[in-house]
Amino acid sequence: MNESVELLDEIKRLAIKELLNPSLELSIQFLSSLHLEAENGIPIIKRIDFDDPDGIIVVYVPIKDELFYFALYFDSNEKNELVDIGTEAGSKVYLWVYDSEKIDKSGFPYQPINVGNKSFTYSLDNGDPDNLEDKINLLLERLESRIDDFLKFSQQTHMSINVAYYGYKEQMWGLHLDKNTIRRLNDLNIDLDFDIYASGSDLKD
Repeated sequence: MNESVELLDEIKRLAIKELLNPSLELSIQFLSSLHLEAENGIPIIKRIDFDDPDGIIVVYVPIKDELFYFALYFDSNEKNELVDIGTEAGSKVYLWVYDSEKIDKSGFPYQPINVGNKSFTYSLDNGDPDNLEDKINLLLERLESRIDDFLKFSQQTHMSINVAYYGYKEQMWGLHLDKNTIRRLNDLNIDLDFDIYASGSDLKD
């Protein structure tokens, strides 16, 4: 979806309106249990996602002392009507490279970070909220763009894509990887490791 400044402002306005004066029963229930981050009494909007092919616009709002997000869903096909609310997990996705001996990063085709004696990491994840599968695919695309160099380097080390997944304990979703993603991981000769965390206050009745 091609978002305009006018559409962006409209979605922000509608989201803030619902957050300050909830109209949905679910909004009232969630907002009585979760404390949103705010500036001058106005909830902070971390990101507005227009990428859904079905026209659903997702607004991410950070929650105090948590790594998951309160989310509002607007339907662009129905005059930007608010159609649902809930939570979206936060996540961090990065490549971890390890050698039981001293790590030699010279053959790695990109600029590593967090370099230690036996390991380093590499990531394109800036910490913003996003679909987990999209974050994994973004990293895979980068590795595949230099696949020959990457495979040569992987013969000397152990590598895995590490995923930290932070969900709301009252609304945890299943994790899904399609067969194409699994094939790509196999072609790159790397493991996939999940660390799953559930937190948050009890949801009030």
